[in-house]
Amino acid sequence: METASIFSSSHPPSSPPMRFEEVVKRFQTFRNIATEEPIEEEKLRTLLANKASPICYDRFEPSGRMHIAQGLMKVINVNKLTSSGFRVKIVIADCFTQLNNKRGGDLKKARVVGEYFKEICKAVGMMNNKVEFLWSSEVTNAKPDKYWPLVIDIARIYKVRDAQTDELSTPETDKPSTPETDKLTDKLSTPETNKLTDKPSTPETDKLTDKLSTAETDKLSTPETDKPSTAEALYPCVQCADILFLEADICLLGMDQREVNKLARNYYEDKTPVILSQHMLPGLKQGEESMSKSDLAIFMEDEEAQVNVKIKKAYCPPKIVEGNPCLEYVEHIVLPWFDEFAVERREEHGGDKTFKRIEEIVADYESGELHPEDLKKGLTKALNRILQPVRDHFKTDAHAKSLLRQIKAYKK
Repeated sequence: METASIFSSSHPPSSPPMRFEEVVKRFQTFRNIATEEPIEEEKLRTLLANKASPICYDRFEPSGRMHIAQGLMKVINVNKLTSSGFRVKIVIADCFTQLNNKRGGDLKKARVVGEYFKEICKAVGMMNNKVEFLWSSEVTNAKPDKYWPLVIDIARIYKVRDAQTDELSTPETDKPSTPETDKLTDKLSTPETNKLTDKPSTPETDKLTDKLSTAETDKLSTPETDKPSTAEALYPCVQCADILFLEADICLLGMDQREVNKLARNYYEDKTPVILSQHMLPGLKQGEESMSKSDLAIFMEDEEAQVNVKIKKAYCPPKIVEGNPCLEYVEHIVLPWFDEFAVERREEHGGDKTFKRIEEIVADYESGELHPEDLKKGLTKALNRILQPVRDHFKTDAHAKSLLRQIKAYKK
C-alpha cells in the first residue's frame, strides 16, 4: 500500500447524474456516520446527485500507537464511504507533529508512526483501492507558492477562540458572563476597590490586592500551560488549507475538530466541503471523554490477555446506560462490524442471545436481564476477533514488526 502521489487528479471526469435510488442510498450512508451534528442536507443531495465519486478528506496525526476508538472507528467509516462510491484521501499529518511538538517535533519519528498507521489499516481490512494516503509534508512542499499564501490568507481571518466558547471570532470583550464571573465582578466592584482606581500603591492597596489574588480569581485566569504557542495557533489554519487545497467535497472529522470545520465555512462558504462530524468514543473509565489519555486504552495490536484485563476494569454500572462506555463500544464498533452482538450465558442466566439492534441491548440492560459481566464478555470476545488479524500481521510481517518496535521504544 504505497502513499499516493499528491499530483493525482482530485476530481474524476464528469459523469451523468446518479439515479434517485442510488442518491438516497448514499445519502443514508452519510447520515449514519454524521450522527453528532446536523448536516447541510440540500448541499449534500446536490453533491451526491451530480458526482459519482466525491472526494472525502480525513486525517491522522502520527503521534503514537493507535487505540481502537481511533483505529476501528476510522476503518468502519471509511469502508462505509468507499463501498458507497466515495474516494477517501487520508492525510498523514507528519508536519503537524512539529506544530504540536509531538515526539519532540521529530519528523522522522512521525514518518515511522505514519507507516505503522498504514500497516494497521491494511491488517484490519480498510478498502484501500479507493483510499489515498498523503503525507502532509509532501502536500505542503509540492506547490508551496500556492499552499502557503492560502494558509496566510486563512490566518488573516482566524481568531484564536476562547477555550470556553464555540465561536471562532468572539472578542475578549464579548465573552458571555456566567454566575461565577458575575459573582467575582460584584466582589471586585465595591466602594473600597473603586477608590483605588488610578491611585498610587499604598500598604492599604497592597493588602487589598493580596485579598483579591485568591484561588477564586486565579482559577479564572488561563494557566501558562494552556496558552497556545504561535505554532499551535497556526494548526487550524494549516489543516483548513489542506481541506481546501485538496479540493475535498466532504470533510470527515471528529467533534474535537469543529473549530477547523467552522473556519472552512467562514473562509470559503461557496466551496466549503460538506462537514461530516463523526462520533468520538470515550475512554473506558468513568467520565473519560477520550481513550487517548487513558491508562485503559486498548491499542490496535494489544494481545488478547491485555484486552481482557482492560475491558474487565472498564466502567459498566448495572442497569445504567448513560455514560456507559461498554455499551458505546458495542453500538459503534461491534454492531457495525458484525451486524450483531452475541452474548453467551448459562441457561439459568437466560441462555445465549444474539442482538441485532442497540435498542434491544439497551432494553435488556436497563431491565437487568443483561448483566454487566455478560455484556463485557461479549464485548471482549468481539473485540478480540476484530483485532486478531492485526496481531498476526505485526507478528509475522517483518516491516510491521520493526515499526511497532521503534514506536514502543520512543516512550523509553
